[in-house]
Amino acid sequence: MSAHPPAAPLDVDELKYLALKAMKSNKDEEAIRLLKEANALSPDNAELIYLLGAMHAQIGMVPRAIEEIAGALALAPDLHGARFQLGLLYFSSRDFTRAKGVWAPLIEKLAEDEPLRLFSVGLNQLGNDDLKGCIASLKRGIPLCASENLNADMRRVIQEAEAVLAQSNSSAPGRGTTQRTAGQPGHHVLLAGYQQKDKPN
Repeated sequence: MSAHPPAAPLDVDELKYLALKAMKSNKDEEAIRLLKEANALSPDNAELIYLLGAMHAQIGMVPRAIEEIAGALALAPDLHGARFQLGLLYFSSRDFTRAKGVWAPLIEKLAEDEPLRLFSVGLNQLGNDDLKGCIASLKRGIPLCASENLNADMRRVIQEAEAVLAQSNSSAPGRGTTQRTAGQPGHHVLLAGYQQKDKPN
C-alpha cells in the first residue's frame, strides 16, 4: 500500500499570483480568501495589504478598504498605486480635503508626465470645481497610463465633467458658468467606486 506525501502548502508568491488571476476573472470571494491566506503568512507585506484593500473597495467595503490601504502606505509610503487609490476612495466619499492630502506626495514627487500625478492634479481640480482644468489634466494622463481599467474610470469622469459643463452653459445664457455660493461645493463628478479588475498600478 503506497501513500502519497501530503501536498506542500502554497507559499506567499503562489498565493498572490493565484489571487491576481482570480481578480482578473472577477472571482472576488476567491481573491479575498487567497489574499487573506497570503497575508497571514506575510503580515507586513504592504503589497498584499494593498491588494486586499483594493478587493474590499471592489465589493463596496469602503471603510475597511481605506483602513487597509492606509496601513499599506504606513509600511511602504512610496507605493504610489496604493496612495492614488486611497485618495480616490476619500474623493469618492466627498472627503476632498483628505484626498488632497493623500495625493500631495504624488503631485510633489512624481515627474510632470507621470499619469498618477496628472490624475491626482485633475481630480483635485475637480474638487475645486475647475472642470475645464480637470478635463485637460485627465486627458494628458490617459495616453501615459498602462492600466486600461484606470483609464476607463478617468474617461468616465471626463464624460461626466463635459456633460456638466454643457448643462451649465445651456442653463446660463450669456454667462459661461453657473453662479455658486462661496464655500459651497458645485457640480462635483464622483467615481462610483474603484473598479479593481487587475493588478493595481
